[in-house]
Amino acid sequence: MDKLPQMIQGKIIKKDDKHIVFELEDGQMLHWPRIPLYEDLPLETPISLMVMVGSDIEQERLRLSKYLLNEILREN
Repeated sequence: MDKLPQMIQGKIIKKDDKHIVFELEDGQMLHWPRIPLYEDLPLETPISLMVMVGSDIEQERLRLSKYLLNEILREN
């Protein structure tokens, strides 16, 4: 994926009981709450963080919902 201006890239460097630690491209460390979505990702997995405002979030949820619904309908 091409990097967008509002995107910061990094990688997973550590996992503990409560957090996943991301090292960002500028060397900062970000401790993210551990959620099941990330359980299978190995260390060194590249990640991208994107800044979005409220209206962007709602548009992205709608776009993703439509995409998932179309995928489900296409499989049946």
